[in-house]
Amino acid sequence: MKTYNIEQLKVTSEKSVNYCYILVDESTKCTAIVDPAWEMDKIVSVLEGCQVKVDAILLTHSHMDHVHLVPQLTRKYRSKVYMSRSEAEFYDYQVENLYLFEDMETIWIGNTPIMAMVTPGHTVGSTCFLLTNDILTGDTLFVEGCGTCSSIGGNPESMFDSIQRLKSKVRPYVHILPGHSFGGESMQPFSRLMDTNIYLHFDTKAEFVKFRMRENQPLLYSFQ
Repeated sequence: MKTYNIEQLKVTSEKSVNYCYILVDESTKCTAIVDPAWEMDKIVSVLEGCQVKVDAILLTHSHMDHVHLVPQLTRKYRSKVYMSRSEAEFYDYQVENLYLFEDMETIWIGNTPIMAMVTPGHTVGSTCFLLTNDILTGDTLFVEGCGTCSSIGGNPESMFDSIQRLKSKVRPYVHILPGHSFGGESMQPFSRLMDTNIYLHFDTKAEFVKFRMRENQPLLYSFQ
C-alpha cells in the first residue's frame, strides 16, 4: 500500500539539468528530499507550499550535481543526511548530520519504508531507493540508458551486475525516477524500460561492457 507522495523538481545550473525529488509521508508529513541541487529558492518554495520541512536528505551518490545544496539545506532544517557507507568512505564525503547505511538497509520516512539498494557502477557506492510504487535511481538507471562508468570509481562490470539486480528486484509496475532525462519521459514503469532501454537487454557481462565502454561515442550520454 502506497503511503507517500513524490513531487519531481527540475533544477538547472547553466548546462546542468537534474531532477530532485520531494517525498512526503502522508500520515506524518515527514519529508525527504533526494539529490538536492542548484535551485535553493525553488526547492524551499515547494516545501513551504506543501507546509513541510526536510527531515531527511537521501543521496544516490556524491557527485556535485546531486549533493550541491546539502550543506545549505542541512543548516536550514537540521536534516539527517543519508549516503551509502561505501560511497562516503571511498570519496571522503563529509557533511553535518551524516548517517551511513549498508546495502538493503531500510530507511523510514515517517511510516514509509525505503529500501536502500547499493548499485555500484557509476560510482563505488551509488544507491537506488526502492519504495512501494517507485524507485529513485540517480545516475544508475535512466529511462533511456544507464550512467557512465568512466569517472573515478566507475566500473562497467559492476554496472552490469547492478542492472541485473534491478531486473530481479524491481516489479514491472514500479516507476523509474532518474536523476536526469535525455529525451525520454520520466517516471515510466519498469516494464516500459524493459521494452525500450538497450542496457536491460544484454545477457552477458562481456557484451554489456563492450557496448557501454565503446569508443567514439558522439556524446557523453550516447545510449544507442
